[in-house]
Amino acid sequence: MTDTYLIAPARHRLHEPALLRRWQALLDASSSPERIYQGPDYFDYALSHGMAGAELFTVSVRASGAIVGIVPVLVRAHSLDFDAGSRCLASVAVPSVVLLGSVPLLPPDAALWHQLCHFLLARYPACQAVSLTALPADGAWWPLPRTGLVRHVPHGWRACHRTPLPVDYQAVLAQLGSKRRYNLKRQLRLLEEQAGAPVLHRITQARQLPRLSAALAALATPQQRRQWLSDASLQALAGHGLLRCHVLECGGRSVALILALCDGRVLHVNNILHDAALAQLSPGTAILFLAIEDACQCGLHALDFGYGSPAHNYQSINQTQQRGHVLLLRASLRNRCVSWAHRLWCAGVAWARRYRSARRARPS
Repeated sequence: MTDTYLIAPARHRLHEPALLRRWQALLDASSSPERIYQGPDYFDYALSHGMAGAELFTVSVRASGAIVGIVPVLVRAHSLDFDAGSRCLASVAVPSVVLLGSVPLLPPDAALWHQLCHFLLARYPACQAVSLTALPADGAWWPLPRTGLVRHVPHGWRACHRTPLPVDYQAVLAQLGSKRRYNLKRQLRLLEEQAGAPVLHRITQARQLPRLSAALAALATPQQRRQWLSDASLQALAGHGLLRCHVLECGGRSVALILALCDGRVLHVNNILHDAALAQLSPGTAILFLAIEDACQCGLHALDFGYGSPAHNYQSINQTQQRGHVLLLRASLRNRCVSWAHRLWCAGVAWARRYRSARRARPS
């Protein structure tokens, strides 16, 4: 196993043209729904932003030296929470090595996967797990080859929504059906009549960030603003060509915005905000479809909404994929007990919710 492949640090080679060409070839073949986090631009951003444990490894065939894989990683402080409703009764820290992009840029070789997991845990002795934050349930990497580690999916498999984009916006509208197309045109007309002509601004460069900051100040609560990216992070993401947000203005006033990143193929939507005072005019729907039109014009392949469901589930244009946050924990007695207890707790909470729902549904 260990004689076939060599895993070596490669952060110092980040800007070598030959390595970048090989990296791009592996990215082009990647099936990861989060390939944006596997690329050199994001890794360079992670380094420049001082993200913990940022490191790059190459995987090469020992005999020939040919690079067959590139593995960018970070270190994050995950935790297993024992929640009851809105209260967290206990939390167990699980410091983890995070494989950026979740689906590794590697050949599907079980022995190599085993070697990589144990290499990373040896390299990061303070970490208790290898973390794959958005692994598709139906991909070639699941079920993962046996590694001798304890597998745990803390939140279970969850639906993620994705909107594949055809070559032109009219083809998107054709999928909606006549009633939805009529309603969309009506919403845009009412928005223009009552708030002013809608103008969509695409935010990708640092010089455009004042408009995004003004929209965030108008539409996000202070708590939301603290949870999301800081001005410094937005500046850095724009500088690395990863930022692609949208602001919708009506009559010079920000009425909606989309926070998103883009790798040139997929728009990864983090959140959609709108002016609550105009909720009856559906500014969130308006900015979404204007952004879809813009994405089609720019040749993007899809919008990805990650975990959770969008406010409006357009089933005719959206696809769902089951993904999970998979932790591969060191096979210690503590980790086995913690993962078992967390599974049991989550199953009990889920049963209690179903029981309460069933009782409420019974006729009195």
